[in-house]
Amino acid sequence: MNESQLYDFLLRQKNPEISRRYFFKWLVKKGVGGMTALTLANLAFNSCTVGKFNEEGLIKTAGGSKDTLLVGVVGAFSGLGAFVGRLTERGLNAAVAEINKRGGIGGRKVDWLRGDGGTDVAQARQKFTEFAQDPRVVGILFATPLGLNESLRDIKKGNIPTILTFTDLFSTGRLWPQDRNSPRSVFQYFLPGRWILEGLGRYSKLDRGYSRVGLMYVSLLAGDFEALARESAQKFGLQIVGVETYGINATEVGPQLQRLKATGCEALWVFGLPSDTANIVKGLAALGAKYKDTPTAKSGEWKPHLMGDPAGMGERQWAVLAGDAAATGSMTVWHIGGLIYLPQFKIAQWVLEYTGETATGGEESPADSLYAIVKAVGDAGSTDRDKVVAALENGEERAFSGFPFSFSPNDHLARKPEDVIMVTLERDTPERTDPPYSLGREWQEGLRGIAFNPTHLVRPTLEENRKRHPKVVAEILELGYGTQCTKEPNGTLSNRCKVH
Repeated sequence: MNESQLYDFLLRQKNPEISRRYFFKWLVKKGVGGMTALTLANLAFNSCTVGKFNEEGLIKTAGGSKDTLLVGVVGAFSGLGAFVGRLTERGLNAAVAEINKRGGIGGRKVDWLRGDGGTDVAQARQKFTEFAQDPRVVGILFATPLGLNESLRDIKKGNIPTILTFTDLFSTGRLWPQDRNSPRSVFQYFLPGRWILEGLGRYSKLDRGYSRVGLMYVSLLAGDFEALARESAQKFGLQIVGVETYGINATEVGPQLQRLKATGCEALWVFGLPSDTANIVKGLAALGAKYKDTPTAKSGEWKPHLMGDPAGMGERQWAVLAGDAAATGSMTVWHIGGLIYLPQFKIAQWVLEYTGETATGGEESPADSLYAIVKAVGDAGSTDRDKVVAALENGEERAFSGFPFSFSPNDHLARKPEDVIMVTLERDTPERTDPPYSLGREWQEGLRGIAFNPTHLVRPTLEENRKRHPKVVAEILELGYGTQCTKEPNGTLSNRCKVH
């Protein structure tokens, strides 16, 4: 079976887990960092089951002219990566339509050029080179990790304004100014994997009061992942008392869970795909170790609090596969810009209005990345690369498809620590706890009729989120979005909730 035949086979699968596994393995084989690969796999195959696309799975974009500002986009728009490519196109086409509806930038229309790297690093690199040499292109987006490492030297040499939509240099210390030898013209929109691990560490220790953590991850993550996990645990005074790995197609994880049980870990951090999480959750249930609540997790009766990465626990597929074994209160980490049900989140409406498709989350990344570049051109009053990079670094907050983001000369990362949020598995009938808690407003709106779904747990990051997004947080609290347990009589939130 050649790659084209394999791609056709994957598209015809009723179970997206089959495709997700192939895509994850392919990304890792191409040298993409494990956590980035996990997140991309989840975004791709959450999106491929919703929405509409033409027979090629591609949306054509118009060419540019002297009156059009063009942004080159290096992405995987064919082959296995086309799942992420379609998500990218939805966001970009919606963004272009909205910007042009507003009159463009300085009276000039905006458009984008698709550079299809397919599944080939060399091809992605070639598309970058074409854009870098095209005088009409004012900046470049990398919507795939492929070809980025090979292009960094030329990006630096040409000072080409570049935004990383779906790849992570920050977690490995390679984003300016962490590394002064890296290109100063590169900016990152993608949420760092390091922050995901630190979010779990902070919640485990400071909110739940755990001290012993078990770590279980898919073996393809081998490399920097375990070192990052240990670093994050140590930062918050947690001890990783047991580490287990499993193969990507593993269905039997009993021996690993038995060894973790012997450690008495209070929380279990799981990193893998949704089907991996489901297998582990079912294995816990078979051992009588299904999570109940925090007091039980601390009691010595092994029922660990399940936590994990957004790829494996950030959407409902893992709970669908786990069935009754899935426990309310399981936790993951994401960013506040991903709360697509909030009134401030405009991209969902734009995607529907301009493309006739359904936004599934993630479309804000390419939309905001494109906007950042063309807005910098407008702010600079020039397409000169040095001036555009300087404008990107000006530190002013930009608000477009969702929540504000910014860069500065000493910070080339769009996301800030105050953007990080916790996400918990919730059901349409909340657990009976003392004190009790209520579901958020989203269960009467976008989640109406859905039995269970991950949703924003407001409390753990409330004060940090409030520092950067005071108006948004005020609306979340006033309108009742997200799980706001435990809400005290004076209106404050406390961690007395036993489940999460």
